[in-house]
Amino acid sequence: MNWAKGHEKCKSCGTTEHKHKARGLCASCYDAATEKRQKSHVTRRMGSHLPIHITKEDLEQKYNSGLSLNDIARQYNCTRQYIYKLMAQYKIARRTMSEARSLALQQGKISYSSNVLSPGKTITHEKRHVNESFFKSWTPAMAWVLGAIYTDGCLTASLRPRGQSKSAKLGKLRLREQVVLANHGDVTAQFYLAAMYKHGVQALKWYILAAEGGDELAVVARDELSRKMTPDQIADARQRAREWAPQEKQADTVFRRFKIDQKEPELLEKVRAQIGSNALIRFRGKRGVAGALHTLSIDNATVCADLRQLGVTPRKSLTITFPPMPPHLVRHFIRGCWDGDGSVYWEGNDIYIVHASYVSGSKDFIEQLMRHLVDLGLPDRTIYKSTRSKNPSYYFRYSGLPCIKLYHVLYDGVDESMYLARKHDRFKAFVGYYERQGSQAQHRPRPVSYRPRPVSSVRSVKGRLQEIRASKAALINELKSYAHSKSPQSGMSEEED
Repeated sequence: MNWAKGHEKCKSCGTTEHKHKARGLCASCYDAATEKRQKSHVTRRMGSHLPIHITKEDLEQKYNSGLSLNDIARQYNCTRQYIYKLMAQYKIARRTMSEARSLALQQGKISYSSNVLSPGKTITHEKRHVNESFFKSWTPAMAWVLGAIYTDGCLTASLRPRGQSKSAKLGKLRLREQVVLANHGDVTAQFYLAAMYKHGVQALKWYILAAEGGDELAVVARDELSRKMTPDQIADARQRAREWAPQEKQADTVFRRFKIDQKEPELLEKVRAQIGSNALIRFRGKRGVAGALHTLSIDNATVCADLRQLGVTPRKSLTITFPPMPPHLVRHFIRGCWDGDGSVYWEGNDIYIVHASYVSGSKDFIEQLMRHLVDLGLPDRTIYKSTRSKNPSYYFRYSGLPCIKLYHVLYDGVDESMYLARKHDRFKAFVGYYERQGSQAQHRPRPVSYRPRPVSSVRSVKGRLQEIRASKAALINELKSYAHSKSPQSGMSEEED
């Protein structure tokens, strides 16, 4: 088994004692290479004084202009560590790690090349962006994108509560996170928060609260700490504990992602352009029974919160309902849904019978969809239930001339950036044929094809033919007998003859 993907050992030290960190280097060698790279620009002798004094105003101005510590160090021919010490000495507020990474992405500083993953290429990461106000107001484009997300989209959420760091999921809580949980009434967090304070009124307050919550260790710690404190301090701590009230927990999550899966990238590219994003469209090859897919993922809490307000929820296939919207935008929403779960086709080799069908896992959604189509002028259709899969699905179908009406409802006056070209072109080809044929399209002779009739049907036809033959024979015999009874001597009239 390789030490790391594409590497059997560390490229620098040649050992496998330490874990791989990045670029084929172990953690120790990677840190050493990083430090050497950060000092490679220094040309003066280490330890000598700088020729120019760095003032607080100059340092603050350069830092606020968007330069990193390493950028400033290169300008002054010094190390990054020295600039860091000056920042602390002048008490200049520094960026958070998130802000620093966002700035580096905007400036195109994060790039790498790998002979394993991308031989001969340099990959530069970009800051991913999206129009956060796109789903806040109804427009034709917004309604179409929402329809595509309703059918082929998926909303996922992390289990991390608001304000909690990633390290908290591993059981490593920061002081701020301990305070939040303790204020929510978490007994364990109250005990650990008191242990962080060690002594004093605050420590005793949290020990008292944890003990009242049933923590046995907190009872012991409370008693031991009380023996070391004065009566006034104990009374103050008890008073604070009585005045304390638990805060309401926030159930919202801080990280959400929505993604859309399609067999072809066209729809994803048009959705991405409409929402003003530069997110990547990733391709996943065929895996077992699952076919190849293209996936567009958008990571933005604001956008996902808006989607939740519009009715998009995790695992929505069987529970979605038709969202309320302005009536003039319903057709755009339905077009987005049809681009996802709708179809248009002809039956077998019969090019004269066109069908347009729609399928959904939610009975309530497809019933509301049918009512809106009726309001738009299309005929009502029966909704059928299919039980071929584990979960039932529901579908309806239009055939023949109603497909022309559906085409005009969905596509009239719509720009090509707001529909799936493949389904639009097929609709248009069928509608063009019907419109050229006019009202006679339904009466055009259909191709003759032999279909064996059921035995019961053949027998009924034979019986009918026998009845016809018998009636004809009876009529002929009657005519003969009538002719013989009327001899020439009796004198037949011209009418009888």
